[in-house]
Amino acid sequence: MVNKYKLGDTIAALATYPAAAAINVIKISGPGALNAAYKIFKPKRKKDIRRQKTFTLHYGWITDTDKKPIDEVLLAIMRKPNSYTREDIVEISTHGGFLAAARIFERILSSGVRSALPGEFSWRAFVNGRIDLTQAAAINNLVSSSNLSALKASTAQLKGSLRKNLSLIKEKLFSLYVNLEASLNFPEQAAGFSLSGAKKILRKALKQVTLLVNNSQRTQKYWEGIRCVICGRANVGKSSLLNLLLSKERAIVSETAGTTRDVIEEEINIAGAVLKIYDTAGILRPKDFISRKAQEHTYRTISEADLILFVIDGSRPLKKVDFLILDKIKEKKVIIVVNKKDLPQKAALGRLRHYRKQTVFVSSLTGQGLPSLEKAISRSVSAQAAEEVMEQSLTDVLQLEKLKEAEKLLAKAVEILNKKHTIDFLQLVLSQVLDCLGEILGEKFSADVLESIFGKFCIGK
Repeated sequence: MVNKYKLGDTIAALATYPAAAAINVIKISGPGALNAAYKIFKPKRKKDIRRQKTFTLHYGWITDTDKKPIDEVLLAIMRKPNSYTREDIVEISTHGGFLAAARIFERILSSGVRSALPGEFSWRAFVNGRIDLTQAAAINNLVSSSNLSALKASTAQLKGSLRKNLSLIKEKLFSLYVNLEASLNFPEQAAGFSLSGAKKILRKALKQVTLLVNNSQRTQKYWEGIRCVICGRANVGKSSLLNLLLSKERAIVSETAGTTRDVIEEEINIAGAVLKIYDTAGILRPKDFISRKAQEHTYRTISEADLILFVIDGSRPLKKVDFLILDKIKEKKVIIVVNKKDLPQKAALGRLRHYRKQTVFVSSLTGQGLPSLEKAISRSVSAQAAEEVMEQSLTDVLQLEKLKEAEKLLAKAVEILNKKHTIDFLQLVLSQVLDCLGEILGEKFSADVLESIFGKFCIGK
């Protein structure tokens, strides 16, 4: 798709979904935008639309080839370079509905304008220096955000602080690269250069890049959804808890142990964060091949969890299997959910204190304690989703892979210095690091990275 983009043309697209609604917006960008508007727009007050100031709004009609009105519109003018694409832009706000927008779009195309390709407006913003690639990725993610955490991550990245951080790292490394070049070719002029200083710069850069990689991986989880697993021994009310959280009967509930034989997956939104909830088979001694496979699936799902809701039956004494499960998950982020709060309590909870896990009391039958559980989940999620982490995170998969590649190369560069290899070998590795950072920022074009970002955009963005 990206290789079909072309500067110099004037492009147009419907920026809103063509449906019964209050308005539709059609966007025109390029050197011929104002001239195209002049050909099809009849202002209420007589004026030459091509000579109007930037950031002005004009009322009138779009007319057909016979000068008959198609629709009553508002026309906005944004002159270069103070527009999204840094080109002249005209936006036409017409009444909602498919037919009027379609007829107006046909008139625009008949005036020497071509239809924009998906992502072409944002590509022009990138090529013309309005945004960099990290911000381009953020724009697309902002449009497709499905939860509050994803929205925060995209908005933070759009502010440009990530670009500044990456640029500073790149500048320091480029300065080191230049000094290495000087020490190789003009040793008499490189008196201020030292290997110990180079090592210090590389170690700091590696630490910063590793932090960005970790932040990005954490943010990716909030983008895709937190993996929250409900686990515990058989017949403690795990499926009932799932139904309570979902506010619907998703899982079959029975007093017979082992009703759940496979992992059930659902999505819920708690405090603006998407949680992928997994209800697992109760952990008990397998009696047959199917129950043994169910246990294996349960343990595999638990091992991949970001958050675990460990359910115990408060109306019954604790059993050995409860402690065996807790021992297996003690390194994970765990909330102990004491179920059946509505019944007389018999579980000796004091024995759980040394695990130092947050404990919440609920009744899956009556709904008691649900607000407290949701609050505990929200706190657990929010503690990891700090805004400063999201602000320093890459959200595009290929950009993150490039950052991981830069991290490995920086580690290799430090190793080269530690083992006292030749400087020209270090310089080669350092040039590869600079290439990776250049591709992330869009200073060095990579077809794969460009396609990864702009190929996801809709038409009109």
